[in-house]
Amino acid sequence: MKRKLIAICFCSALSFSGFTQIRQSPGDTVGIWQVLDFENPSDYILLNPSLQNLWQTGHPQKQFFPEAYTPPNAMVTDTLAPYPPLNHSWFDLIVGSFNNPTYPEILFFDFWHKFDTDTLRDGGYITVSWDKGISWDNIIHDSVYSSWWGFSPPWSPFAEFPNLYSDIDTLFNGEPGFSGHTNGWVHTTMAWHFIPVRSGNISDTMMLRFHFISDEIDNQHDGWMIDQLRMFSIDVGSSTPETKIDDNWVRFLQNPIQQRTNAMFDRQWHSVELTLHDVNGRTVSKMQCAKCFELLIDATELNDGLYLASFVMDRRQFISKKILVRH
Repeated sequence: MKRKLIAICFCSALSFSGFTQIRQSPGDTVGIWQVLDFENPSDYILLNPSLQNLWQTGHPQKQFFPEAYTPPNAMVTDTLAPYPPLNHSWFDLIVGSFNNPTYPEILFFDFWHKFDTDTLRDGGYITVSWDKGISWDNIIHDSVYSSWWGFSPPWSPFAEFPNLYSDIDTLFNGEPGFSGHTNGWVHTTMAWHFIPVRSGNISDTMMLRFHFISDEIDNQHDGWMIDQLRMFSIDVGSSTPETKIDDNWVRFLQNPIQQRTNAMFDRQWHSVELTLHDVNGRTVSKMQCAKCFELLIDATELNDGLYLASFVMDRRQFISKKILVRH
């Protein structure tokens, strides 16, 4: 009887575990691996040791930052004082299989934040490193992960409203980032996940760096506050964009291609971005169009062979197709 009771308790515990393997549908949350509410220290958060670093965890007590999203604590650019001029502060989030069971195939992050800065001058942005901090790229320009046949922010069909910045949101140092004043809490999502075919040696560690910068003008703003930073996974089905859009949305006039062909769309899209990858996962060509029914693909400079054409439609719909170049 005692053995049976122990077995029942053990099974019950498993059924409530975040690691329970339950068959999901695409778009469902598979597991929430980490929730950083900044109430306790975390081994996965590294603060810049500089004395000028503004980032600190604690109870915010500012005009526009009166409390955390999940009180009492948040990560904030000083819990009491406005940010000073000429500052660059950062903290890192360390990610790997040690804290995310789906690393590196399916990586989703979200957080709640507020910011109060000079618009398009001071603000915050996020960079990513795949070589343990040697080199960094703004997350919206992450060419490393895409070279492994992956999607990176903000292009994921499973994060349709990422609330991320774009290239037109440029801060004073030239980096795209968050700036201005939010009236309330903003929920931002970031995603990295693979499409079926990938190649290359994938790093065992990912680093996300949250930067805050200010120029020489002091306007007594509150800065940036972040809370409830989560690391989780979503069932992406086969991880291929066809799970989200109709394959007939894009067709080629000729395939195989000798010199050029047109990608024909079923409707006029506001924006279309096309990336061509070779069989080794290298990006060989990029092209785009706006308010278009078709897109010219020029293959005159490409070697004969098979390529993957990845389309991003209106910045949130995805499809991938194979094309063959044969001169």
